[in-house]
Amino acid sequence: MIHPIRFSGFRAGALPHALVAALLIFVLAVFLLMQTQVDLKKSDKIAQKTVAAHRHKKMAEKPVAGSPVLMTVPPDRVLPADSDRLDDSGDTLPLAAMRRLGSTRLRSGGAVSALLFTADSSVLIAADENRFLSWWDVATGREIRRIPAWHLVGSMFLLPDGERFVTTGRNESTFLIRRISDGKLLYRLIGGSWSGKSEFACSPDQRLFASTTVGNEIQLWDAVTGKPVRRLKGLSGRAGLILFSSDSSNLSAFLADGSYSRWDLASGNVSDSGNAPMRGSFSTASENGLLATVHNGRASIFELHNFSQVIQLPGGVQRAVVSPSGARFASGGSTGITVWDADTSAEIASFSVRGQYLRAIGFSPDDKFLAAGNSDGLLRIWSLGNNEELCRSPAQPGAVKSLVFAGDGTKLLSICANGYLQQWDLITGEWLSSDPIASSPYLLKALDQDRVLVLAAGRLIVWSLKNMAILAQAGSAHFSGVSSRCPVAVSRDGMRAVLAARKSTQRMDSEPPASVLQVWDTEKISLQAELNCPERLAGLALSPDGKKLAVTTSARPGSPACEGQNLFCYELDSGRHLFTSPIPTSMSYMSMPIFTPAGHLMVAGGSYTQQQIIASSGERVSFISHIGLFAGHEQISPDNARLARLSWGDSSNVIVGSWWEGRDLKGHRGWVRAVAFSHGGRYLASGGQDSTILLWDLYAAESHMPDQSSLSEQRLSPAEAVELPAEAPINALPVLHLAFEDVIAGPPLAVTTISESVGSHFHAEGRVGRGLSLSAAERCPVTLNEAGDFELPDGWTVEFWFLLDQKVGEEALAYMRVFDCGLMNFVINRDGRPAMFYRLSGGGHGHLGLMKNNVVAPGQWYHLAVAWDKPAGKLRAQLNGAIVAELPRSNLATVIGPLSFGLGSGKSPVNRVVIDELKIYRHARAADEIAGEVGYGEAY
Repeated sequence: MIHPIRFSGFRAGALPHALVAALLIFVLAVFLLMQTQVDLKKSDKIAQKTVAAHRHKKMAEKPVAGSPVLMTVPPDRVLPADSDRLDDSGDTLPLAAMRRLGSTRLRSGGAVSALLFTADSSVLIAADENRFLSWWDVATGREIRRIPAWHLVGSMFLLPDGERFVTTGRNESTFLIRRISDGKLLYRLIGGSWSGKSEFACSPDQRLFASTTVGNEIQLWDAVTGKPVRRLKGLSGRAGLILFSSDSSNLSAFLADGSYSRWDLASGNVSDSGNAPMRGSFSTASENGLLATVHNGRASIFELHNFSQVIQLPGGVQRAVVSPSGARFASGGSTGITVWDADTSAEIASFSVRGQYLRAIGFSPDDKFLAAGNSDGLLRIWSLGNNEELCRSPAQPGAVKSLVFAGDGTKLLSICANGYLQQWDLITGEWLSSDPIASSPYLLKALDQDRVLVLAAGRLIVWSLKNMAILAQAGSAHFSGVSSRCPVAVSRDGMRAVLAARKSTQRMDSEPPASVLQVWDTEKISLQAELNCPERLAGLALSPDGKKLAVTTSARPGSPACEGQNLFCYELDSGRHLFTSPIPTSMSYMSMPIFTPAGHLMVAGGSYTQQQIIASSGERVSFISHIGLFAGHEQISPDNARLARLSWGDSSNVIVGSWWEGRDLKGHRGWVRAVAFSHGGRYLASGGQDSTILLWDLYAAESHMPDQSSLSEQRLSPAEAVELPAEAPINALPVLHLAFEDVIAGPPLAVTTISESVGSHFHAEGRVGRGLSLSAAERCPVTLNEAGDFELPDGWTVEFWFLLDQKVGEEALAYMRVFDCGLMNFVINRDGRPAMFYRLSGGGHGHLGLMKNNVVAPGQWYHLAVAWDKPAGKLRAQLNGAIVAELPRSNLATVIGPLSFGLGSGKSPVNRVVIDELKIYRHARAADEIAGEVGYGEAY
């Protein structure tokens, strides 16, 4: 409604008609003028975008110092994909990957911890630091099978039947018996908490197993049933080797100091003890009684029957092993591996290991092959008949550290951990060149069509692709003076770089070295400034135009809550310090700075939730919870539309999208070390610990082209319509069912099996005086890796039985973390009240008390079930069937981590908690279904 205009003294209707017409004409003219100005502004914006696109094209040919970073970028040249979905070695590409550069043959993806040949020498089994077991065909180098190891493997043993093998825990006394043909877990032996390498042996008659356990004791097991038999005592320290006699009547244990004990197995008594000249670490003994030891970098071969030394090998040895027949032995270090003849002590072969740290070596049972595993995950196999290497893989010198698209986007450059710069043709997938550039490299940056900037530890290098030579270099080679994930940074235009190095005015022989942050003009290779390098440097980041420097520091050593982290910001042209801000975190010891292409400063790992501050200089800083970022790399696309980050809890998975959600790109073995976006943001290259590079087309699986909005402004919009969740399945099998069949007083000692749903034989009933007994005095938990980082994206249920084993009145309770699985952890506090902590998807946790009016009664079994229904956004806890809590929760963790049992704060083993019948489901079980199984309890 239009209200009449009123004036003081007369009405609008009394105005002359001419005056009214004039007013209307004036208003119309003003409106037309304003509309014209708006149209002109729109035209200016269109013209500016056209000029910007033209300027960006010129920048791609040759960057100009100080030019602005533009959000409009030219489209990428379309790159061909492997149409047959096979790489050059004939191996299948990962889902969604368009090309693989390099080969996965004999690449485990993590530092090799143990090697084992099968009985017929046709297959090599390798264990790596990523807790995986992989089967490799000796003839072709192709991977046959890959499964989770479920613990960090220290060693592997082939059982006498040739059909089974054992993996031993490297910092825990767990022993997993598996079938070789398919890797199926048959059963597991738990010898208690442990903080060192575990040893294992099987008697020649296959009736007994022996393993190390806590208290400097040896545990005997029935090899048929897996039941514990007895413990052998009498050692003065931890056993480094245990051996059965050939007739299975005696067992000997050797210590690193040379002392030994021998037991008569019929009586369990010590029959002999003394000191032998053998020192250091031991390998397994051969059939004819030869044993290899390594002590202070020197290897020796001994005869076990009289402890006499056969030969002492030259120094510089990291590993030594005797072949099963005893006819040969091998020793190796960073320079290579040497094979010796046992009868003549003559050298018969030597092999190079490319300067990598040797982690494991082993002979095949028929003495025909020798295998080695390195710290970079490379497996190598040699034929001892002709001393030639099998399945040698070219163009793979080491783990990828940095990547960059070069030229017109059809070339890709990579630099590996050992300093080799490689060039690849993305049209053909051909490896073009490989040149050693610098040790300890961190970052690559393409300056123009010919020049590449390499930032290494304390060193800056400009390399010519055309001449294959160094054009210029500066800095103190092999020196950074700091311990940091990435002590270098470069601007997006490549015109300015910063690196931690020795102070330029300090003599090279001065000690201690003075570390500074050097600011370099990369065009002139001139040092512009030196800034003080803070203690505990964590990371560096330069703004896109190179005018601002962000520096983060790591937490103080030993800080329980990650305190002491700070963010510093400098203006480099003036050298002015802009501001210092503490980093709000208690979840990461090392937070990394990053600038978006639009110049917005963010700190990754700096908060449980997204936070923003306005610094004293007016700078807006965002602290984000994601810690899986690539330190120093340009992990935001040039159009500012996408972020590439590591998945939480899975460093082999790259997520590309916004800060909150994205698309999974999984295909590497082991840790992804580097990412790079193409010039137009359509393609992503990822490089891993497995020394391969994967190329991804980010548009291939998208229904529309990405917008140009800034990442710092994106927010997740709530769904307009919520789909009703599907009805939960009834009587569905758990994805994990873990039952402990026996419990022995003292340290945790049990035989466990898991359900058919995860590939093992059926479990025995628990809770009848049996379970895993955990002490509140134990500082080292029992850790099992049953689920292998299994994801439960639609919700989950965790349930188990527990019992407090305490003599009332004798001793006060101690706080104890009973169970932790990555989704939630369960504790009993000093008051006897149970509680749980649930984990959030982006980091952090929430707390939930389970008993408000009561405490846990000693000697009584309780059943706890925690269910999260993701579609409904609800978290529910039930104790003995009764619902004790129900909360709205929509962002909980979905990945099962290691299963950790027992971690207390008491000093006496009197307080114990027994746990049994652990089940984890891939959905939220209904409350009535749970209560129907365990009975309806009263409210707590």
